[in-house]
Amino acid sequence: MAKNSFEPQSCFEHIDKLSYEIGPRLASTEGSQQASEYIKQQFESYGLEARFHNFDFVDKITQIKSRVIILIGVLLGAFFLNLYLGSLVSLLFVSGGYGVAYFIPYLLPKKEEKNVVGILKPETDIEKRIILGAHYDSARCTKGRKWTLFFRIAFPMILVAFLAFSICGIFLGMTGWIIGWSVLGAPYLFVCTLPFWFYEDLVSPGANDNASGVSIVLEVARVLSESPLDNTEIRFIAFGAEEEGLKGSKDFSERTAAPDFFLNLDSLGSGDKLSVIQGNGVIRKRKTDQLLNKKMMEKSDLDIVWAPFSGHDHISFLKKNMKATTLSSIEYQEKNKLDLFLEKFFSLSNAHIFRHSYLHSLEDVPEKISLENIKKSGSIVLDLFAIEEDKT
Repeated sequence: MAKNSFEPQSCFEHIDKLSYEIGPRLASTEGSQQASEYIKQQFESYGLEARFHNFDFVDKITQIKSRVIILIGVLLGAFFLNLYLGSLVSLLFVSGGYGVAYFIPYLLPKKEEKNVVGILKPETDIEKRIILGAHYDSARCTKGRKWTLFFRIAFPMILVAFLAFSICGIFLGMTGWIIGWSVLGAPYLFVCTLPFWFYEDLVSPGANDNASGVSIVLEVARVLSESPLDNTEIRFIAFGAEEEGLKGSKDFSERTAAPDFFLNLDSLGSGDKLSVIQGNGVIRKRKTDQLLNKKMMEKSDLDIVWAPFSGHDHISFLKKNMKATTLSSIEYQEKNKLDLFLEKFFSLSNAHIFRHSYLHSLEDVPEKISLENIKKSGSIVLDLFAIEEDKT
């Protein structure tokens, strides 16, 4: 395999095209459409079998707003029902309202988006199948990452606590229920409206997150189209709507047969050091494939990171019991109090909440991309594929 033919300059040309010429790529917008067309054209120019996979989704902000409106109505309604009809009726109303809030996204109008797939087939019989992917959409800018993180943590906790107080109200009467409302109801009304305040209409140019990942997928596709792996089919995927809740990878994982492994590339253009994602979640922990991680770490000096509140496209594949992991990067920062809390109480010694300074911001531009990170990422991917080729 021609590992030395990986050209970082080509990656920077892709990053400039996606981040500057096309610009922000919010899912289901003109920018996203242009990006998907560009990626498909690149796959075709390498001689790959290229196609679109279309899917529908409800955007994240619409989901949040609809749930917030319903839940505010539920809490206000529950208060008055408790006054006139009693705690049991109020509890039933709260429980039913939670159910409506959970299922409402399935009833909302959907938008259209697409994954871009490029297939490289060997001339010989197929004995191994590999998927290499990265998402091409970029995210809405946030006014404060700490506030949005606070919302994600506080939102489910307050919902559970309010339901618990509603149950206690059956046994403690009006006094117990009013205490629950006073302690949780009013703060909840403030917390649940945070998405209205802390999401803007501005969209990040997304150079690091994730034009960097897409650029490496494209360059690896070019290299391997010129020096194909024996007996190995590779599917190169650019996922749409990752920032809307991993919608593209979820759709693709449901329609594809299990590969030998899936490697995801996400936000690896900037940062002090490349890293592999060990897993995601806090209570519901989901580990990536540790053997894949080990193979990459044996060849390169990589950090290993637990991403408690981050979503990555490998999660969609892990849910289908497929081998998957993500190559990313990390900026060295002193661990904050939440990192230390997760380390102590949830045994997440590699937890890092804030790994990138310019995530989801207007400052995520090509000038922040590290040449060394791009070169090393390409080498890691090609080395991993070479190891797998030796096994066929």
